[in-house]
Amino acid sequence: MEEYLKSLSLKIPNGASIVEPQEVEPLAEFRSRVRKVYPLPDVKLLAWLRARNLNVDKAEQMLRRHLIWRKNNEIGKLVLWESPKSFFPYLHSGFDREGTPIFILVNYGPASARGSFEPN
Repeated sequence: MEEYLKSLSLKIPNGASIVEPQEVEPLAEFRSRVRKVYPLPDVKLLAWLRARNLNVDKAEQMLRRHLIWRKNNEIGKLVLWESPKSFFPYLHSGFDREGTPIFILVNYGPASARGSFEPN
């Protein structure tokens, strides 16, 4: 188990580990169970385990239900979504200091608030 802990890339800048000693064994078991369906870093798995108080069975069930929900609701396609400019015209001006996008609303005539929420 000590070898597994050394292989984790879960270090913070001062060199301390993010993983608590009691989390090492459940994390290793959780990783082995969900490696094929959730190939993300261990730090992501740790959040699922902690949400279920290190209960591997409950964490696995929660993660698998989450992945099914994402698939059923096509969450992966959200990055392809484009705003319906015909209903709500705007210009993207840039970003503020915190990285929040800045939009300028443009009034080219009557804009439909209802139309911006209804599918085309």
